[in-house]
Amino acid sequence: MKDLDAAPRAQEMDEVQTEKIGAEPTGTGREKGLAMLQGLDRFFASLNYSYGLRMIVGIALAWFVAFRLQTDKPYWAIMTVMIVTLPTQSELLEKFIARLIGTVVGAISVNIIAAYALDDQWLFVIYMAFWLALCAYLASARSSMLTYCFSLCGYTSAILGFSLSVIPSSYMVFQISQARILEIWIGLVTAFFISMLWPAYLEHRDIRHKLRAKRFKVRELYEMLLTPGQDHKAFAMQYKSTLQDLMDFRDRVFQSFLSVSTERNEVLSIYQNGHRLITAMSGVLSLESMKHDLLKSDREAMIDYLDRLREWFLKGQSRERKLATKPVAPDALLSSSKGRYFVKQLDDKLMDLLALRAPDTDRADLYIPSIRIYYSDRKEALINGARTFLSIIAGMAFWMGTQWETGYILLVLIGLICTLGATYPMINKLLTVTLVLTIFMTVPVAYMLKFGVLIKANGLLPAMLIVLPIYFFAAMIKIRSLIGFLIGYAFMLSSVFLIGFANPMTYNFAQFANNALSVVIALVIILMIFNIIRPSSDDRKIERILESINHQFTLVEKNVTPKAVRDYEAYLYSAIYKARIIPESYGKARFLSYAFLTLVILRQQLALSNNEVRWALPDALQTAIQYEQFEEALSLIPEYEKNAHNDAERMNYWELSAAIRALLVFLDHHQSNFADQ
Repeated sequence: MKDLDAAPRAQEMDEVQTEKIGAEPTGTGREKGLAMLQGLDRFFASLNYSYGLRMIVGIALAWFVAFRLQTDKPYWAIMTVMIVTLPTQSELLEKFIARLIGTVVGAISVNIIAAYALDDQWLFVIYMAFWLALCAYLASARSSMLTYCFSLCGYTSAILGFSLSVIPSSYMVFQISQARILEIWIGLVTAFFISMLWPAYLEHRDIRHKLRAKRFKVRELYEMLLTPGQDHKAFAMQYKSTLQDLMDFRDRVFQSFLSVSTERNEVLSIYQNGHRLITAMSGVLSLESMKHDLLKSDREAMIDYLDRLREWFLKGQSRERKLATKPVAPDALLSSSKGRYFVKQLDDKLMDLLALRAPDTDRADLYIPSIRIYYSDRKEALINGARTFLSIIAGMAFWMGTQWETGYILLVLIGLICTLGATYPMINKLLTVTLVLTIFMTVPVAYMLKFGVLIKANGLLPAMLIVLPIYFFAAMIKIRSLIGFLIGYAFMLSSVFLIGFANPMTYNFAQFANNALSVVIALVIILMIFNIIRPSSDDRKIERILESINHQFTLVEKNVTPKAVRDYEAYLYSAIYKARIIPESYGKARFLSYAFLTLVILRQQLALSNNEVRWALPDALQTAIQYEQFEEALSLIPEYEKNAHNDAERMNYWELSAAIRALLVFLDHHQSNFADQ
């Protein structure tokens, strides 16, 4: 679901203080009015106008070219522009290549199916249903590149295939295929070149602002870490929020490598700093728990050290000056092995954070995991494929049973909705209802536009001046949030289909009514099948993610190397990214906790192996952690710590117990929150 990252980026301080924008203003009426105006100003300033302008310029150009080339259904070119125009140039480049390949594969597949089964409508539709179900499965199960390839493959196949089913002749197969492919390619090429020619400096500036905002949030977290009396639960919540933001940012920066107008060294520098921020975050939750342990045993020394360290940390100094004036830990703290270990770990984390100011000459930490490393929920993908197949068969049965003259449009719509919707396998009930309501509300709006306004337009330019501002507004809604994305996306695609920007434009109410009825029936059939073959519950999705992560963790734990740990991190971040639209729940908190704990263990093993110390997690402890029996794991650790072979191994167990205690605090906070609700 990378399309869903389209929300515009605000300035650094605006982003950090987003939660304050919606706060109830206090004071006089004038102050309230000023606060409201300031909120509106921030809202309008945060909109991605560049994306909206690229969208409508692309629509206008595709519409114009399709008309000039005398294609009979230019609305397919317009719809293609709407589908493939993305918020950033780099995203478009990646998905343009995938969708171009998908279009060719879809066209070839339909022609092969037509060669064998076009004379028998039912057989042809069954073959098409199998093919579209496969496209939906692969769009759900594969990596980002293949997701969009098979999504547009299904999109092209649905448009071509079911249009052919009503005119079964080899001549019409060629005619319809070349017409639809031309319209789709007009949309693809137009969107690509408009985005490539569009100035991309705003994207680059925005990424740099985003990096500064993330650095600011990490510094806030470190300030909390260096505060002796910091609330443990508040720290855990801040940690979770900051880390999730960083992972979203990491994904966006990774896509910038594909931007043709971005200096590679600049992107490498931003990627390196983003990774350094994530590295600086790793282990901080354990340090917070270790800090609380030491505050009980060496309270005075810890308070003295943390106060001096916090004062030093908040000073605005150059990196060299900071390194030269860093406070030394008191002897009382260094006299114990736990105190020495804590000071060393904290020093390492502070150096990771200060490394953000270092010159970008060292590329040792620039290993970029392969795009083939990603989490895939294949069971949910299989459910999507089965749902697509049954929906198409149900649509065909309705068409044949009613002998509806334009019933093939119903199959086209079902194919489009299922294959495009397959790119969002984690979609939930709220989002589905939002999508359906938006499409239903689009019908009267499209009617008023077509028969109330466009019918009076006497040319292409007046029609564009009427429609394009509306689509500009819809594009702005689309990139505000996930709900906004579905509203804007559904409105744009369904309104284009209902209005039917044909060449020439026709104003036939019967045709409009048929198209509107097709949309409604397609949704009813899909929702009916959706109710029969239900998506997995959020808890079940989380369980499958946990099973997959545990499997990967077991494999890496047997042979820990720097590359294996980085690849595991990438897999973990991919799973967290896929699960981001699952509502907050105790199960999701468990998943995040387990993911964090596995990283702590692997990094401990890696650190020890770098010092030529071999350490493996004892079987009983590994089993307790695997089954999330954290209390039992805590009870086992003291015995292992007591029997440790050396001090390094002993400190390893202490850090592990601190990490588990931090996770229990985190889970307890979530459990109490959901119990209150």
